[in-house]
Amino acid sequence: MSPTPRDSMGVEKRNENLQKFLKQEDERRKFVEDLVKRVNDDEDEATRLKLDLNDQTSSRIRYQREVEVLQKQIAEYQKGVTSQENNSYVAVLIDGDGAIFHESFLQKPAQGAAEASRRLNENIKDHLKATGGKENLPVVARVYADQDNLANAIHKSGIVDYKEKVSRFFEHFTNSCAEFEFINVGFGKENADCKMRKMLKYYYTDPRCKRIYFVGCHDGGYRHDLNNYLNGRDEPKSRIFLVETTSALRLIKWLGFEILSFSDVFRKEPLPSEDNLFSETTGSLINTSEASDRESRTKEDLTCPPSPSTMVGSPILDARYLAKQIFPIKVPPSHASSASNDGFPPALLKEQKPRKFLYFNKDGARLDPDLEEPSQEAKESYMKKCAAIKSSEPKKKVFCNSWYLNGSCRWADECDKVHDVELTDKEILVHRERARSSLCYNGAKCEDFDCVLSHHCPKHRSCRRKLNCKFKAKDGDLHYNEASLEKVTCQQEGTPGPPIKLKTNSW
Repeated sequence: MSPTPRDSMGVEKRNENLQKFLKQEDERRKFVEDLVKRVNDDEDEATRLKLDLNDQTSSRIRYQREVEVLQKQIAEYQKGVTSQENNSYVAVLIDGDGAIFHESFLQKPAQGAAEASRRLNENIKDHLKATGGKENLPVVARVYADQDNLANAIHKSGIVDYKEKVSRFFEHFTNSCAEFEFINVGFGKENADCKMRKMLKYYYTDPRCKRIYFVGCHDGGYRHDLNNYLNGRDEPKSRIFLVETTSALRLIKWLGFEILSFSDVFRKEPLPSEDNLFSETTGSLINTSEASDRESRTKEDLTCPPSPSTMVGSPILDARYLAKQIFPIKVPPSHASSASNDGFPPALLKEQKPRKFLYFNKDGARLDPDLEEPSQEAKESYMKKCAAIKSSEPKKKVFCNSWYLNGSCRWADECDKVHDVELTDKEILVHRERARSSLCYNGAKCEDFDCVLSHHCPKHRSCRRKLNCKFKAKDGDLHYNEASLEKVTCQQEGTPGPPIKLKTNSW
């Protein structure tokens, strides 16, 4: 029996309702799935946030602890800065081998030492006040010197009647103030200099040391050490101040540090040399008016310096004249006089001591005189003597420059170079030529009258070593042309003031 239309409509309606139900069920299922997914996502997010919260909490606790540590460090630093400021001081370094205290202090050791330390302290305080420094800073002073040699030199100069006064002076100087001290460096050419350099570095690197007063302008060897602190900066010039006793050397002045003078503490004149001491001991032989005439030379005497042939006078046997001009220095064997002394020291029979000059070009650079070419025979005999001393005296392998080229050596028997091998005049020319092959460490600015090294290349522009030559120095090319070799000014030993302009450019 076939379905009726009415039955067909009922089936379609049921199918339609079924489809709606299935659709709603599917939507409900999807909603539940989405709901479950969102719940899971929220749980994951909650877990992540909880972990972040724990991490932030840990970080905050760690940062709080670090802040507490830093706050403690800041407090300690501020306390340290305050303590450092409270412990600030001023240092005074004195090269006692060249900076000599006034004779009035040395002659009365106990009272003089106390007065010297008081005046030194006052000078420092006055300078601090005048330049905006804290004048209440304590002053630490150190004097470095070879006590025995210094005492002998001061005694021989006639300043004190017995050398123990010098020792007593420095003993009282050390006891006069807790911050003042004399240090006996003992015998040695560079002992005091080495101490001065080391302590200069120590005080400069100590932040508590606000200023350094360096009393060593008499020694050109300090130039390089002082120059190392500049490096194009102005800060060292506000911390380091130089104090001159005798006139500061030009190469020290060129550095640009402020130079002070404590004239009420230190002598402005150097100790009398052996030359002057000899003149004093032979005073009965010296004509006072003649001595006065010699000392009254004017600068006009320097406008045309003598040539080498006239710089050394002929032998003169008048004792009165010789006592004024010649000094009893010890000379190498080849230079000793063989004449009879006639009751006078052998030095009185030597030729007149030449006056010493320095010559400069238009740029103010020092010029060396030309060398006399030694003979081949002299070179061979010289080298034989060199070989002989190297084989016989392994510790003394070279001839002493001062002894053979200047006629004396300040270190005498303590010198580590050869003195007792006789060199002929021609062999000394060879030795002078060898000495002139070395560059003076002061270069073109050297003002040592006894310097035997070179201050520019002896070969001038004809030098074949070119870029490898040692005279391509850090101060510039020391290979001069004819214009640079022209002598424009000169300076005579013992004559103060700037170099004198020459009227003639001949030697």
